[in-house]
Amino acid sequence: MTEHKNTPRQIDVRLSDIEPLSPTLKRLTFVPIKVAAFPVIPTGSHIIVSIPGRRRSHKNAYSLIGPADKTDSYQIVVRKVDKSRGGSNWIHEQAKIGDKLQISWPSSLFPLSNVARHHLLISGGIGITPILSHLHALTARGASFSLHHACKAEDKNAFLTLLAPFHGHDITLYVADDPSSSRLDLQAVMGRQPLGTVLYTCGPQKLTDAIMETGRTLGWPASSLQTESFGGARAGTAFTLHARRAGKTILVDEESSILEALESAGIQPTYLCRGGACGQCLTSVIDGIPEHRDDFLDEQERATNKKIMICVSRACSPSLTLDI
Repeated sequence: MTEHKNTPRQIDVRLSDIEPLSPTLKRLTFVPIKVAAFPVIPTGSHIIVSIPGRRRSHKNAYSLIGPADKTDSYQIVVRKVDKSRGGSNWIHEQAKIGDKLQISWPSSLFPLSNVARHHLLISGGIGITPILSHLHALTARGASFSLHHACKAEDKNAFLTLLAPFHGHDITLYVADDPSSSRLDLQAVMGRQPLGTVLYTCGPQKLTDAIMETGRTLGWPASSLQTESFGGARAGTAFTLHARRAGKTILVDEESSILEALESAGIQPTYLCRGGACGQCLTSVIDGIPEHRDDFLDEQERATNKKIMICVSRACSPSLTLDI
């Protein structure tokens, strides 16, 4: 294991299995190399996988889908992304059994409630991955839960495979473009839940936004609406970054995040999720206008343009000066 004071501890792993689930989904299994077992998995955990690239390595966050006590191996599911920035393409086109990689220690920003009377889980597409660890934990607890999952027809069998361990539980699958499948009615589903229900959601932004809006309309307490973002940095317009304390001027190209550009320049900022959710990479803006793409800052904080989440956000202005 290796570590850097600003980043999660690293674990050396070997890729022991690659299972195609659909044309765009693969399940990967990692086993530890230098230790006998992995750390116990906090529910809702993700890991950062360091993936080889032509110019630099890519660090992508993936949810762990197994039960907490499964420490002899870790499993993730990776969706092939059109115009991938490197990570998913490498996994789908180049990764092979036996490859040695590094992953971070697991970290959870999406825990289960210990006091909920009922757990309502709503997911879409690959957003089911953090939900799977919840299902393992809820099943082990004997807790009351229901899952509503929406997916494309081409991925139906893949999700049936992933959900097979939970056969017999209250699970509903909604398949797009399938005449035999019903449509997910958020008003109906969320409106019939008992008091004390906590909702967990992960999926496309449109779905999670609709769930949060429906919750507010129905009077759900904000603390009972838990969401997980699976979005990483997206491409954008190139800009110049001035790292004031480091004394460096860096070009952030169209495909790189600010965090990745800083790492390539030999600067090691603090990070955890690399998905704009945890707040660990929050950085002060000295000059320029940020383009906020995170799920951490509220609207009032964004409007000041004084802080930026460097793992996902970019610049609206031609240059950005940061206190880093």
